[in-house]
Order: sequence, then structure tokens, then C-alpha cells
Amino acid sequence: MNFSFKDGPDTVSIDNKYQSAQFGLEHDFDSDTNINADIQRASLDRHNVKHQKTIASDISITAYNLEISEKLRHNFQTGGSRGRSENRHSNIDNAENLDANTLTNSLFLGMPLSPTTYTRLTVSNAKTRAKEQDDPKNLSRNSDIISALLVKVLPREQRLILTASFSDTIHHKKLINLKEQQDETDRYTFSYTIKGRELWQPLGELVFGIDTSYSKTDSNQKSARVHSRTTGLSLSRKFDL
Repeated sequence: MNFSFKDGPDTVSIDNKYQSAQFGLEHDFDSDTNINADIQRASLDRHNVKHQKTIASDISITAYNLEISEKLRHNFQTGGSRGRSENRHSNIDNAENLDANTLTNSLFLGMPLSPTTYTRLTVSNAKTRAKEQDDPKNLSRNSDIISALLVKVLPREQRLILTASFSDTIHHKKLINLKEQQDETDRYTFSYTIKGRELWQPLGELVFGIDTSYSKTDSNQKSARVHSRTTGLSLSRKFDL
């Protein structure tokens, strides 16, 4: 179970507050096979108005994900996941026309670099389809993503987590010159977590986290060229069933 809150910088194009709650179930089989299923509810509260004109919607997100992995020799791990998210827009005219669903398929390979260091490489494809394909603002798009994860386990139940991802996205909506919008986004995230009992014994198995991320998007549409920085806080706990 996980709760998180993120806040973006105070600019019209990227100002937002993101809150989410996640619940998952995980099961390890004797055959070294692991299955993980989770559901997430999230809300994105964006800067909606500029010069008395509504320029962006708020978004309510429901996401489902199923991951299956297998342990290999020498502690290698491979697997795949399939996820679906449903984005519902509000606080803008014709908000329902912007509603969209995303289907994401991923494959990954992980391995230990040392007794306290783990890395994982993931390749993904995400297809987003808008409810109203003919709406000029529809958000239908295809994305190919490569991401890398590095986890370092520290003393006193602390962890450092570094992630980097690179995506190439082609939008279905056309630009003025009849070309499709194409974005390339690089994102980097640094996270730190600590077990609650290391801070105060009654906090027990709670895990506290803080993260900061930076992203840069290049695009053939000027308004989509964005640099952003966000910070986030999280609280999570695992239960044994």
C-alpha cells in the first residue's frame, strides 16, 4: 500500500500537484515465479487558468497493472507486465472529449551488480486512445520507452534509487503543416527511502520516501518543449497475508 504527493514548479505550462494511493498484492511461488498485481487511484491538479481563460484540465486516473517475473541463474530476473490506465478530465469545456485509456506492455531484465546493488533495464510500448478521435485536442498517441533502474541498499534500512527513462512519442493529432506531433522526453529521478522504525520505533514497517525528478521534452511543436522539476513524498507499507 502506497501514498504519494508531488508538487511541480509554479509556471503555467507545468504547474501541478499529483496525489496517488496504490494497493497491490504479491505472491512468490516455489518455482521462483513471482506475480504482482496492483491498482492505483491518482489525481492531477493542474494550473487551469491564464488571462481569465481555461487552458488545462484536471485529471482523475485509475490504473491497473499485472507483472510476472522469473528468477534465473546467478540471481538474474526477467519478466513482463501489462497495464491499463483510464484518464478522466474535468474543469474544462468538453472535458469528456479528452478522456483516454492507455495500454502499456513492458519487458524487463534485472541483475545484481553487488550484494547491495541491483539494476534493471525495461523496454515498453504504450498506446493511448482518446474517447473522441475527431476532437482536435484528442490525446491519442503511441510511445516507445527505454528505462533503467539502479537500487543501492544502505545501512539502517535505507535505499537510494536512481531511474532514467527515454521516450519517443508520436501524437495522432496533426500540426498546421500536416505533420504529426513528435516528442522526445528524457526523465531522471533520484529517490531516497528509509524504514520508519529507524526514525522512531513505533513507526515500525512504514517506509518513508522523498524523490526529485527532472524532465526535458523536445518536440516539433514549440508549446510542447518543456523542462520541469518535481519533488515528491511517499508513505508505504507491506503486509504479509
